[in-house]
Formats: sequence, structure tokens, C-alpha cells
Amino acid sequence: VLGVAIAGSATALVAMAVAFYQVNQAQNEMSRNLVSFGASLGLTSQQAYDMAKNVSASGSSFTAILDVFSEIAKKGNIAQEAMQGIAEAALKLESVGGNAATKTVELFSKLADEPVKALSEYAQATGLVTQAEILRIEALAKAGQEATATAEATRILEAAVKQEADLMYASLSPISRLWLDIKNGTKSAWAAVQEFSTA
Repeated sequence: VLGVAIAGSATALVAMAVAFYQVNQAQNEMSRNLVSFGASLGLTSQQAYDMAKNVSASGSSFTAILDVFSEIAKKGNIAQEAMQGIAEAALKLESVGGNAATKTVELFSKLADEPVKALSEYAQATGLVTQAEILRIEALAKAGQEATATAEATRILEAAVKQEADLMYASLSPISRLWLDIKNGTKSAWAAVQEFSTA
């Protein structure tokens, strides 16, 4: 019995060490990208790390959240206020078998540069953004309110990407949904270990 307890304790310690290492590596990468590309975010590594703890991304590890923040920092054109929502949308879509989170971040980066074009392309591909929403963003941009247009377009796209994830999940067969729920549950458990290891 004592041997089993010692083996169990050793396994738990190894898991904690691995989790700490993974989070540390992801945080270091995010820090490098914040320094090299993320001046427009106006965030320190610690502030971004603390913000990542507030991301509600079921089925995603803490390192995945940090990786998305790192991608956002690399783009250099996404507003700090949008980071959390973009990360949640990107990770939600990825968790149901949609685009990789990095591809979704790329979409939001295009939106920051050309909101009308990016929304139009997304609307054409998915049908999840209305023509009225696109026209509203176009009117804001033409009125010289580019920052407002980008912020509003980001909000629209974030909601649409989350809706896309919901539709994708609903379209799965019952067996596929069960498998995905098990997989995401395991990832969520590992995320808890990662977060605990760095607390």
C-alpha cells in the first residue's frame, strides 16, 4: 500500500512538473511576442497572463490560451480590449473541429486592417454576418470612424465565430459529440492542472 501511495505521489509530482513546464514555455513565448510585436496592446507579460486566466475556453488548456494571446501579439494590429473575446471565439471554434485558433486570429487581424472586406468574405463563406451589419460597418468607416468600425466589426465577428462553433457542434453525430465532449473534458482537466501548477 505504501508503494502504491509513493508511486501515485510521484506520478502527481511529475504531472505538475510537466504542466508547469508547458505553461512556462507558453508564457515565455507570449512574452517574447509581446516585446517584439505587441506594443500596440500596451500589456506586460504579467498583465496578459492574468487576462488569460479570465478566458472562458471550455476544452482548451491554459497553454492554448497563452498561445492564442501570443498569436494576437504577433499580429500587432488587434486591440487589447478584444483579446479575451477573440481567444474565446477562436478556441471554441477549434475545440469543435473548426479552423485552428491561429487561422481565426488571422481572420481577426484582417478585420483590423479591412473590416468591411473581412466581414464580407466571412459572410459569403458562412452566411453568419448580415448585409445590414456589413453596411453599418461600411458607413462607420466612410464617416472616418475607423476605430469604431473595427471595434464593432470585431464584436460582430466574435459572435459569428461562436455561432459557427455552436452550429458545427450541433451538426455532429451523437457519437462524434460524445467523443468531442470526452476529449474536451480531458483538456479541461489538464487545463486545471496547468493553472494549479502555476498558482
